[in-house]
Amino acid sequence: MRDRPAFDLFLISWLVLFLELACIRWFPSHVLFLTFFTNTVLLASFVGMSIGCLIARRPATLIRSTPFLLLVAVAAGVLTNEYSHKLLVLFAVGNQANPDVVFFGTEQAAVHKPSFTIPIEVVGAFFFVLIAGLMVGPGQEMGRAFNRVTDRTKAYSANLLGSLVGIGMFALCSYLRMPPLLWFGLIGVVIAYLLLRSDPNAPAAAAPVPKVKSAIGVSCLCVAVGLTFMTSGLTKTGDNIETIWSPYYRIDYLPQYRFINTNLISQQLMEPVGSLTVAPYALPYLFQRDLKSQEGTPAWPPFKKVLIIGAGSGNDVARALEWLPPDAEIDAVEIDPVIQKLGSEHHPDKPFQDKRVHVYLNDGRNFLRKSPPEQYDLVLFALIDSLVLQSGYSNLRLESYLFTLESFKDVRRALKPTGVYVVYNFFRQGFIACRIRDQLRTAFGGVDPVVMTAPPRAEIPMNLFEHEGFTTFFAGSQETLAPIRAAFANPAVRYWYPWKTGAPRDTPARFSVDPPAQPPSTKPQKDLRGQEVAPEWMGMRIAVPEEPNGLRQATDDWPFLYSREESVPGLTVRGVILTLVLSVILWFVFMGHKALGSGAGERPQWGLMWRSFFLGAGFMLVETKAIVEMALLFGGTWMVNTVVFAAILVMSLLGNLYAGKVKPTRLEPYYIGLFVSLGIGLAVPLNVFLGLEPTLQIIAVCALVFTPVAFAGVVFATTFRRTSQPDRVFGMNVAGALCGGLAENASILLGFQLLLCVAVGFYLCSAIAGNQKLPSSEAEKSV
Repeated sequence: MRDRPAFDLFLISWLVLFLELACIRWFPSHVLFLTFFTNTVLLASFVGMSIGCLIARRPATLIRSTPFLLLVAVAAGVLTNEYSHKLLVLFAVGNQANPDVVFFGTEQAAVHKPSFTIPIEVVGAFFFVLIAGLMVGPGQEMGRAFNRVTDRTKAYSANLLGSLVGIGMFALCSYLRMPPLLWFGLIGVVIAYLLLRSDPNAPAAAAPVPKVKSAIGVSCLCVAVGLTFMTSGLTKTGDNIETIWSPYYRIDYLPQYRFINTNLISQQLMEPVGSLTVAPYALPYLFQRDLKSQEGTPAWPPFKKVLIIGAGSGNDVARALEWLPPDAEIDAVEIDPVIQKLGSEHHPDKPFQDKRVHVYLNDGRNFLRKSPPEQYDLVLFALIDSLVLQSGYSNLRLESYLFTLESFKDVRRALKPTGVYVVYNFFRQGFIACRIRDQLRTAFGGVDPVVMTAPPRAEIPMNLFEHEGFTTFFAGSQETLAPIRAAFANPAVRYWYPWKTGAPRDTPARFSVDPPAQPPSTKPQKDLRGQEVAPEWMGMRIAVPEEPNGLRQATDDWPFLYSREESVPGLTVRGVILTLVLSVILWFVFMGHKALGSGAGERPQWGLMWRSFFLGAGFMLVETKAIVEMALLFGGTWMVNTVVFAAILVMSLLGNLYAGKVKPTRLEPYYIGLFVSLGIGLAVPLNVFLGLEPTLQIIAVCALVFTPVAFAGVVFATTFRRTSQPDRVFGMNVAGALCGGLAENASILLGFQLLLCVAVGFYLCSAIAGNQKLPSSEAEKSV
């Protein structure tokens, strides 16, 4: 091979990126509730990579321990997965009965109140240490490979190209729904290659790897990869569970019950029309039937055009089809293709096969924004709770941008003047219902929405916690909602809804003081446990949420519906402290008290290293904001995120090639360009681009988002080109990314727009840290 060192660096960079992405996907799908904290896996990867690069000059070759650590980590994940049904009650994610931030599906500990619980912070800390340790060996190999390639421009280009290929290959695996067995199989092959080769990158003092140890390492790799077979979905389990890997989740489908779990959390049950239901899904259609105007005619026109966001496996679509006229149309939007496909194939009512239904696999907010104005008679947000983060780079959920004030305004624009907007879900905590009511009131010009709960309540206090509580919001114009208020003008009147059974078109549900004489159904229903449940009438009434005094509305800049206060949640604070403490402990375990001075052969270039550190911190925040902004404008799909990651790497690569070609002697012009572009990003809100022609919008947004990346790329590439210690400089850059990842939590205090101020602060520190004349590396002197 003509350039073995550059190829090794390319290959190791691929390994580090691909292994990081595999860990981010695999561990949250096997460790209960880690799905809400994927940034833990990301930050652990940063810690391991950073330490590995910084100890590249040590004689010990730590890639030898990587197979064993991979085996231990995977085995721990498999073991946790095996007992997830018991851990569901024991793992405590804060106090969900009175939380500062809500996580759907994690309330079992608050409901059952076991004698002891295991804080999720402890679980996260355990896997943080395992994953960080796992990444040290590959990180060390990367640092050694950097040292081997004397041309710094070529070295950084090889690193970026390897990372690009890693992202591309993992995206392809996601698109083709390839199982973890393939991911870890590829990882195992590359690690085995690193173990078995003769290592030209190792320091002279490093001992060769004995064949016996290499054989043990390869055996550990084989066992670790084999363990991932258990949940790869290649065979059905003893419970006849089908496992499918979508781009967002590990999905476990139980055909016997038509039940869908995502990342070990119960998400959907395919219920045929007429069966026992756990929520009043039919309420909008019953109101359309039973609400009357003063003239006695239907108060609402027929729902001829309906939009259902969060169509899932088809329950809400099936109920809409039961009630809608033959000439009606339904636009069903679902972001996860696997969940929609399961519904298409297995839902007993086959709702997605009805000719009236048009399925769109898209981000709901993106679909809303592209919808023509005044198009829909009914817009329905159907139990939208993704149970997963949008990416490992921020605390946003996949559905966060659907529950902002601007999103509700998009709905109002898409509704006909007589249209109805309905939002329903198990909003168990009162402050969420209070916030949504406040946002709907603002979005619809001061018109209070009508709120109803099941079981019925007269009021919704902010501190309410009701495990089975289901809340429905009706929003629209004053004229649209007036018939509901008129129907409940008499405080004794209830709307008698058929409960614990289906709601067929001929159900005698009605507005009255007393329930209908006949039961809603004479056929007993069975719950998931097979126990018979007697149908009954439920008297629905209007609920009044408490005024959310001091409760901030969720907006596109502050999209935190589930956070009670404008403060960093206690769970996050504890997580940050644990991350820092564990990082310091790992630092001393691997590096010792002498740190970089031990066995180095030359003094560390602290100026360049600290500059690199702060550049990494600032870059992480700029990258996070780019991902968030692109998700808002173009949809929070996995493909958009992948394109953004790749585009950032491409911009960094172009900056590196530019720096290698031009060889800047002064960095002030690039810092000025960086700060000016960041200032423009602070001053220009994204909504100014919403009305532009699509091509112009893409160009403008990309220029705003990626220009700071280009300038920062030139600064880092120039710094990297001039150092004689690329392993240390790159290691500090990754350590800075850890710092930036932790600083991202400031978004809940500042919003994402002002998060750039923190990035500016980091970049200012980088300029100050390296304001001395940059030394030239030996490699550059020889050019």
